Amino acid sequence: MTNPYITYNEKVAEPKHILMDEYYFFRELAKKMNIKEYPYISKREYLNQIIKPLSQFYKNISLEKIKKDFITIHNPIAWEDKKFETDSKKFELYSNKAKNDGLSPIPKYYSIKQENRFRILTNHSSETLFSQHFMDKKCISKAYINYKMANMLNIEDNEVVSLRSKYAKIDVEINIDNSISDYIIKMYAGWWKKHGNPNFLIEGGTSDMGGQVVYNETFVDIIKQK
Repeated sequence: MTNPYITYNEKVAEPKHILMDEYYFFRELAKKMNIKEYPYISKREYLNQIIKPLSQFYKNISLEKIKKDFITIHNPIAWEDKKFETDSKKFELYSNKAKNDGLSPIPKYYSIKQENRFRILTNHSSETLFSQHFMDKKCISKAYINYKMANMLNIEDNEVVSLRSKYAKIDVEINIDNSISDYIIKMYAGWWKKHGNPNFLIEGGTSDMGGQVVYNETFVDIIKQK
C-alpha cells in the first residue's frame, strides 16, 4: 500500500508495556546476523538521510517541516493540464496498442448472466485496510448480493450458504444489499481461514494485455445448505 503523501504521526499514547522500538529491533537483529552494511545510526539520523532526496522539491526540507504539514512531490490535481500519457496526449477510448495486440480497441462488456455463476469481488472495507481487526470476530464471513439475486436463488437475508469455485469451498452468511449488481457477490478482504477466507476461492491469472495480475475474474457457485 502506498500513497503520494508523507506525514509525521505523533504518538497517541504511551505504550502499556515496555517494548523495543521496531527500528532498534531490526538494528539489533542486524548485529546478531553480522550485517556489516546495515546503517547503525540513530532513528533521527536515519530519517534525516531518508528525506534528503526531497530537497530537489523542497528547498528547506526537514523533519520539523514535515511535522507541521504533509508534503507530496505530486501535483495536487492529476493531469491538470489535460495532457495524458498517451500517444495523442488525450484520454483515449480507442486503443491502437490493444488493436496491435489483437484485442478489441474499445472496451467490451461480456455478460456473465448464468443462473448460478457469480463474479466475486473482494473489496477493502471502508473501516479498515488490515486483516488483524477481523481476528477476534466470532461470526463466519459475510457476503453480499442484491435482493433480485437472493430471490432468484431462494436465499434469505442472513442465511448461511456455501461458495464454491474450482479451487475451494467456504461457508458464508449472505447479507442482502441492493447496491450490488446482478450476478455479483461481494466480500471484504480480511476474513481469516477460521471465518471463511475468500482468498482460497480466487483464481490467479494474467491480463490479456500487459501481462499484469488480473482482478475480479473468479466466478463462484452459491450453494444452499437448507
